[in-house]
Amino acid sequence: MIEGVKVRPGLVVIAQEHRYQVEQVVDLEHVLARDLETGAIRRLRFNQFVPIPAWKTEEPMAPAEPAPQQVSEADWQRAQARFAVTNRAKTWFPSVRN
Repeated sequence: MIEGVKVRPGLVVIAQEHRYQVEQVVDLEHVLARDLETGAIRRLRFNQFVPIPAWKTEEPMAPAEPAPQQVSEADWQRAQARFAVTNRAKTWFPSVRN
């Protein structure tokens, strides 16, 4: 086990070429862990596993939606037209919500 890692439920580890997720810390030497492929529960010693490192990317992730200031005028006009159509459809079909 690598020093400085907090072992707690939810931690994904590798032991004996299998991926496990820690379910419960039993004592100062053991955890109960679920095999992520088979679902079997095993008692593992701390020295039997290593945590899977978190993925780190070099570039920050792009936002899911562009900021309102980044929307072009043509895209804004198209969105306004679509909104007007759906808004009118709500008056035609009042039982339909969102």
